Amino acid sequence: MALTGDLKTFFITTILQLLHNNSKTGALRVWRAHEEVRIFFQDGAIIYAMKAQHNNRLGQLLKKQGLISDQQLRECLRTGHEKKLTLGKVIFDKGYVTRDCLEKIIFKQAENAIFEMIFWDNGNFEYKDAFINLDKLIIKKINTMSVILEASRRIDEMSVFKKQIPEDTVKFKLSEKASGFKDIVLNEDELQILLLVDGQATVGDIIRDGLYDQYFAYRILNTLITSGNIEPVDTVSPVRQAQAALEEIRDTNDPRHE
Repeated sequence: MALTGDLKTFFITTILQLLHNNSKTGALRVWRAHEEVRIFFQDGAIIYAMKAQHNNRLGQLLKKQGLISDQQLRECLRTGHEKKLTLGKVIFDKGYVTRDCLEKIIFKQAENAIFEMIFWDNGNFEYKDAFINLDKLIIKKINTMSVILEASRRIDEMSVFKKQIPEDTVKFKLSEKASGFKDIVLNEDELQILLLVDGQATVGDIIRDGLYDQYFAYRILNTLITSGNIEPVDTVSPVRQAQAALEEIRDTNDPRHE
């Protein structure tokens, strides 16, 4: 079976459900501009997913958690390239992390790749039936229907989050309440995001530098806004500048103002 199309015609959740319902085994490729996500299926279940330009993101996550060193990561990347193996497979074969630990991180990486993709409003997709060589992968099956339900929930929540953060070019700074980190109670996720808020980093910078997915970052930032720990920097985003300029042109051309 081969299936191709664009995301303006098919929702990504519709494609995932179709492949699940037909118990397909093969590879789905979804791309736009310079981004690409690949999802692998076995009997309708998602067994692996990755963002193509983030091949090294797994290594960065492992390094961030102190599980491998820079030198070990470089060595594994070189071996993976030479032997055409995934980074996770090489790291496991070398005994740097346990299988259980690696499966959990790969599972989260796969989920993040899929959940980032569901917010794309344009792009193309291609699915092909194919034999998946599991010997080259460290996999942890993901329930496809659970992914679809979670994707729908996140889409609904993001529409709420974006009322406070309309664009990823917005910058935030610590409020007076959070200055000095005194008398504030945060969980680990909130603290990690708060440490990246410096008045200069955009929301997009925070997502990239913190290795977070878009939904997670928006959710935590909204929590920090609501609790009064951060506030937007008093600047106008490029999008809002353009909107203001258009409004000014309309007002200038409005005959009622002559």
